[in-house]
Amino acid sequence: MNKTNDGFSLGSLILGILYLFAGFLSIRNPLASNAFLVGLIVMTAIFDGIFEIALRNRINKYFGRGGGFLLFTGIVNLILAALILFNFTSSVIALPWAFAIYLIFTSVTSIIRSFAIKEVSNGVFWAQVILNILGIVLGVMLLIKNPLASFFTISTLIGFYFFLAGIRNIIFAF
Repeated sequence: MNKTNDGFSLGSLILGILYLFAGFLSIRNPLASNAFLVGLIVMTAIFDGIFEIALRNRINKYFGRGGGFLLFTGIVNLILAALILFNFTSSVIALPWAFAIYLIFTSVTSIIRSFAIKEVSNGVFWAQVILNILGIVLGVMLLIKNPLASFFTISTLIGFYFFLAGIRNIIFAF
């Protein structure tokens, strides 16, 4: 979860691999995967929330301040995961809207978080910004287009997002 002295983050690598695996599964069988994806969203939101809180604690340890935004986003991720988990059937029905909002939220928070990376690596910063702007565009497209029609194509869009999130996290891991 936290980067080691050599700059490697095992937590980010695991999260990236989970996202890539989720992307592959969602594109492979789109009709049967919506309910599974709701469960997978819950799992990744829980892991992401824990990761954000752990990262916040690490930042506070080294810098003695900051990280309040990471604590906020971590808690929001955990609350969203609980809401989805306890309203599973409704979540499957509302998947296009819920995913679009989650996609926009995580992309915006990742852009804000990436400014800390800019001081270390300008290339990684711009890769993060570009990938997250693509995530925001996908989220807005899901909200603007016909959400009922989106339900049938949501697996492909979710797969694309998971691929972006996987790449983003794997880049951050190294």
